[in-house]
Amino acid sequence: MLDLQTFMLVIGIGNLSFAGLMAAYARGPVARPALRTWMWARVALGLCQVGSSLNMQWNSDAFAQLITLGWIGGMALELAAYCLFYGFAHWRRVLYPVTVLSMLVLAGAQLRGVSVTQLVALVSTVVGLFAATMGIVLLWPRGGTPVLQRIIGTTDAVMALAMLLWVWSILRHDSARAAGSALIQSFAFFSGYILMIVKGFGFLLLCKQEDDRKMLHLATVDSLTGLLNRHAFFDQAQALRQRANGASRLSLLMLDLDHFKRINDCFGHATGDAALHLFARAVQGVLAGRGVLGRLGGEEFALALAAPLDDTLQVAEQLRMAITQARLPAGSDAVTLTVSIGVAALVAGEALDACLARADQALYDAKRAGRNCVRAEQAAAMRVRAAGVAAQADPPGSVPLARQQFFA
Repeated sequence: MLDLQTFMLVIGIGNLSFAGLMAAYARGPVARPALRTWMWARVALGLCQVGSSLNMQWNSDAFAQLITLGWIGGMALELAAYCLFYGFAHWRRVLYPVTVLSMLVLAGAQLRGVSVTQLVALVSTVVGLFAATMGIVLLWPRGGTPVLQRIIGTTDAVMALAMLLWVWSILRHDSARAAGSALIQSFAFFSGYILMIVKGFGFLLLCKQEDDRKMLHLATVDSLTGLLNRHAFFDQAQALRQRANGASRLSLLMLDLDHFKRINDCFGHATGDAALHLFARAVQGVLAGRGVLGRLGGEEFALALAAPLDDTLQVAEQLRMAITQARLPAGSDAVTLTVSIGVAALVAGEALDACLARADQALYDAKRAGRNCVRAEQAAAMRVRAAGVAAQADPPGSVPLARQQFFA
């Protein structure tokens, strides 16, 4: 069976190697505080493990005290890395006092001259409690917990159990329990080795997953409004089309914020950005998760709805009214926003960009009609009238939906 001295040396070299990998991965212009903290935790634990192996030959009390404090510091750094990674608030208020208290307890025990067996049991207990806390942090139920996170958390929990069993074995060891003690020690050794591998690679993979998520967000989401960008809009609109029961049930809308250039010129670009943000929130409030909404550029937005044209026109009118009710603070005045909307129904076999071009043409018709109104493309408007869509009352100054014809 592997002896404790060799085991500590192997684990220590492994942790220092992982620290080197993390240092290489952490280099770059993007700050990664969680990964850097984890790296220093690996360094601290690796040095303590190598030092423990060497001190089994040197038998230095002063060095043993330093190693004991290093163990606690390393485990605290590891827990701090988790707190940073998951964005916990006020974690320092708990972790710092607990870490200092643990170090004082261990230092006091050494000053009181406890036996080596008792000291090992005390350090193992503290390490096991830290491992159990990390297992709870990772396994605590929360929405969308990744499988990798659950694997690392389970490994932490197993390690905590192994350490506590080892402590029990150390404190109750006698010749009659030698076989059982050896089995528990082997379980603790195996758990520690697996923990080093899983946690070393696991935290790197967790960081990579987070980096990939952020890159995907940057590649698909408009940073100003939080809506999909042009490329992501077409991807998700195509997916919505495939889920819709037939192409005739999918409609596309082009939305353009009226007089946006005037807002920028009169009140500045910061106010213009606020207008775009307010517009996006107002539209999302009406949609309540329905459809696919994206910003194509500037003040132009696109919306895909899995609905027939008559239902889509009603939604478009709700959007128009919601925008007129939004108020944009601009200096001492409140600016009223308005929107022009063009609507087109997707034809079977038609490309999305072709249908969106027809919706864009209907948008220009709405602009020529005086803005702040909804227009459907001509062929669709004729189908709506043939189906007998009832006209609805419109607020003063708007163009009734029943007049869905082109304006030259």
